[in-house]
Amino acid sequence: MKKLLYIFILSLTAVSLTRCTDTFDSPIMNSDASFELTTSDTEVILSEDFPDEVAFTLTWSEPDYEFDNPTPDFEIKINGITFTSVKGFSVSPTAQAVNLALIENELVTPDVPTELQVDVVSVLGQTAITESVNMTFTAYAATIDQRTQWGVVGSATPNSWDGPDVPFFITQEENVLETIITLTDGEIKIRKNNDWPENYGDNEGPDDVDGNLVGVLDFNSGTNIPVLAGTYRIEWNTESLEYKIEPFTSGIDYTNINEWGLVGSATPNSWDGPDIPFFKTDVKNELISYITLIDGEIKIRKNNAWTDNYGDNEGPADVDGVLTGILEFNSGTNIPVTSGTYEIKWDTETLDYSIKPFN
Repeated sequence: MKKLLYIFILSLTAVSLTRCTDTFDSPIMNSDASFELTTSDTEVILSEDFPDEVAFTLTWSEPDYEFDNPTPDFEIKINGITFTSVKGFSVSPTAQAVNLALIENELVTPDVPTELQVDVVSVLGQTAITESVNMTFTAYAATIDQRTQWGVVGSATPNSWDGPDVPFFITQEENVLETIITLTDGEIKIRKNNDWPENYGDNEGPDDVDGNLVGVLDFNSGTNIPVLAGTYRIEWNTESLEYKIEPFTSGIDYTNINEWGLVGSATPNSWDGPDIPFFKTDVKNELISYITLIDGEIKIRKNNAWTDNYGDNEGPADVDGVLTGILEFNSGTNIPVTSGTYEIKWDTETLDYSIKPFN
């Protein structure tokens, strides 16, 4: 009897183990998973006359992983270089964003049609699936910078409510604009083309999240946004209308901000910094910054330190109101300037620079 009872218990244990195994079977990912990728155009001609137009549209189906899973992240690569990432099944970048990526990464020669491989990579856990399409791009070598038509205006800005407004710059993140600005105690709004037909404020007022002001903009009817004195990075999304105003801290690696910056007694943060950063432009080796100066001196330096810096021993020449010259590495003399708001450009290869009144 004991022997029979022992066998019966073993049988129950085996059934129980079998059922447990069935219950906790892990899903098996389809090793041959794929998806369909299509493009609206295989030949893309980019034009500086239409920077905000959609350059092309990529669409793709959901990968057949053969089990229920969350939507994976998708990375868009051009010749192996990551262009952007999305969570969805399509992407429609602007001509200006595509042109910037192609020129900046030296994937094309301006005005020369170049065939490149565009990849969409589905990333789920440790698994990546890639589908590709060949596309021919014709890029342009524009002398325009990354400024947009949008800018910051207000009593807290260098030029107050009259402008010209401090411009926003495009980033490689779709619909996201950013700028660096030194403010005084006061109020700001965002507007287009230095005028009021299209402007944004915030009726609810921003929330303080870990020292950053965040909120959602309201079109035309929005209330002025109150700010305190300081140097800030302002970012906003032209689609979701979410914005963030965060103190600018040296060493933060933002999308379009270069490692070089302006320092000196004429700058908002004087010789101690953080320096007012330069932005990249569509022109190879060219950097640009917009800054309101007081009477004093400036230099250009790298990473808010003096290891690499530039001045001008000869001093700038005044050509029709624009200061021009050639920079000298480390041994350069401080560059004298007078109060005003300026566009400052320099070429990191030729070392030519210009300081032009911004109006």
